[in-house]
Amino acid sequence: MSWLDPAFAFWAVSVANLLIAIFDVVVGTLFGRSYRHGTRSAKRLASEEYSCSAQLLSIEARGAYSTIHVIQPRNFVLKHERYVHPNYALEHDNVILMGHTPTHAFFSVSDENENFYDVEKHPFMFMAQFYKSKKLLMMPWKSFNRLASELGDPDTSRRKVALIHMTARCGSTLLLQMCQKVPGVRVMAEPWVFLHIHGYYHQGIISFDTYKEILRSTIRIVAKPSPESINHLIIKFEPSSSLAFPYLKETLPSARVIFNSRHPRPSIQSYVKVSKSQPKIYYYTGGLLLWYLCNFPLPYNEPLWRRRFEKSKLKPSVLTGLGTAGYYYTYFKYKEMYAATILYEDLLSHPAETTRKLFEALELPEEKVPDALFVLEKDSQKGQLANRGEDGIVISQSWWTAIDKVLKEFNSPVSTTMTYEEYKRLFD
Repeated sequence: MSWLDPAFAFWAVSVANLLIAIFDVVVGTLFGRSYRHGTRSAKRLASEEYSCSAQLLSIEARGAYSTIHVIQPRNFVLKHERYVHPNYALEHDNVILMGHTPTHAFFSVSDENENFYDVEKHPFMFMAQFYKSKKLLMMPWKSFNRLASELGDPDTSRRKVALIHMTARCGSTLLLQMCQKVPGVRVMAEPWVFLHIHGYYHQGIISFDTYKEILRSTIRIVAKPSPESINHLIIKFEPSSSLAFPYLKETLPSARVIFNSRHPRPSIQSYVKVSKSQPKIYYYTGGLLLWYLCNFPLPYNEPLWRRRFEKSKLKPSVLTGLGTAGYYYTYFKYKEMYAATILYEDLLSHPAETTRKLFEALELPEEKVPDALFVLEKDSQKGQLANRGEDGIVISQSWWTAIDKVLKEFNSPVSTTMTYEEYKRLFD
């Protein structure tokens, strides 16, 4: 039923969860057992003992307005299986940190033969985790932080870690597919768990100290020990999450950081196209706008940016300009942190030279560049976000002018009217 808007699936899941909640109150009161939490005694023990504080739940159904959405446990109909030790998340390679609620961390659990790290099969990890997970593993932040503390910072002497900061619609999926061609490289194509905690801090749900604590625990768990055959881990971040990079470097001081971008004009055009290709109910009821506002790339502890954001009056052009400035903020403020800049236009015009530059920065073997270039022959994203081509997307000149006005207001060196040569010189 591809013609049916995904919102109907979400509404069905919401109704089912409401009925289950009512059922659990009645049955739990009468018999001490619930669909969602198991027996009352087991639930109580899980709340008191770290050794059984993680909960394994089977996924019975799922629904969301769109996959371009912060997926939460409420997007699933979940059935209690059992309580387990938090170490369960570290002992199984198919258990991958998926996201956070304001109180819990939750992990996707896939079939053992389903590889969510395979970026050719799954261009976006957050989509694979929503559609293909069989179970969720949940644990309270107290247990999550303890687990991360016991694990400690990633051992980069055995397995190198790299972080990719991209500005959206700029060939980042292609970069990961190239890197994956090298034996021993594992990639993560936008795990949105970092976006979750960014959004909570941006909305004022958690304090900055809590944000940094959960962020450190998150990178430790995301970069958990992997099979011996893996010697590189490369993580591509959703653009708003790049604001965390200075703090991630405190935990991963030896991590290589790559900046991947594209001239802002075609990048914005492509982003608008993705927005307009979203499910109709999600787009026209303001769901997409709400998602953007709740996870906006607003630099941390910058009162001027915050005031401008609050005075934007929800004007799309102003928000686009401010958001674009936010995507570049971390790069221009912490430029010395970056090992290399890879531009989409260079990748298309000089693929071999640009790929060698990427591999050198990531300390990958140059002899694997020819293998990596094969991925240029196909659509890296399989049309999952939008079909290729402009498809009649037109942005008015007044819109571009408003965007550039905001970029100039925040002293961003980027503009939509600059030539590609001028743009490229910003990164020399």
